[in-house]
Amino acid sequence: MSGLEIAVSVLALVEAAISLTRILHEGYTKQKGLPEVCQRLQRRLETIRTIVWLVRDEKDLQTPSVVDRLRELKLVGKRIKLTLQSINPQEKGPARLFFHQLISGSEDEKKINEIISDLEGEKTALILVIQVVGVGLKKDSGDNFTFIPSASARRIDGFLRNDLHIQSGLRLMRITEDRASDGNVPLTDKDMESMLADMQLTVKDDNPASERIIINNVAKFQATQINAPLGEDVWADVRRLVIEDNTADAMSTQINYPMTLKAFCTGMIPQLAFLIFISYILYFPLSYYF
Repeated sequence: MSGLEIAVSVLALVEAAISLTRILHEGYTKQKGLPEVCQRLQRRLETIRTIVWLVRDEKDLQTPSVVDRLRELKLVGKRIKLTLQSINPQEKGPARLFFHQLISGSEDEKKINEIISDLEGEKTALILVIQVVGVGLKKDSGDNFTFIPSASARRIDGFLRNDLHIQSGLRLMRITEDRASDGNVPLTDKDMESMLADMQLTVKDDNPASERIIINNVAKFQATQINAPLGEDVWADVRRLVIEDNTADAMSTQINYPMTLKAFCTGMIPQLAFLIFISYILYFPLSYYF
């Protein structure tokens, strides 16, 4: 699949996700916290859509590295679409929607926050490979490199700096911007080493486990919200961990740090007993209604 084709397929998934997010926002307007999370998700999706538009329109950006990032984004987009469809309020009647919000509202919010975290990582990885693309880079017969600041390079640099507010912009533009020339800028060995270092850094940072963000989660109405690993600590190698603004109401339970399965089971026994009791009480009226 060509760079253009993969960009178009990613855009289709992003557009579908934006549409589903709008539906979620409208359907859950009375659910505390969830509409705000939906708006944050929509903003992330719209930013990614703008970046993919750029890749679609700028042939110079359709390099193997960028296309590989788009393939990863496509896989994430498919998972996001399935997740959003699973919590789509239009698939539920009024009564089912009420009980779903009552019992699983916080879980839906958690799922969307996880989507936002995944998207942020994919967006960062895509931007990094775009920044080090050799737009306008030429090599002569003597293996010497020259940078020609083409219109495409200026457009990409302007997009990164003005639209995404990434002041470093296109790496080649920053390396050569202070050099007087007639339009062609010869690159030194030091310039090329700097470019290679940036590319290697991009590869090293391309690790889905290097960052985890757990923010703005709310657990309530006897909900059990698990935001951390149970048993094996899969966060042991996480480079950056952010846990903030998470709350749990009354009898609800929220886990934001790794714990053993034994500790989890011991703490959950009272809540499980309560949930079984509530399920028994609600079973007959719900079965009659549905």
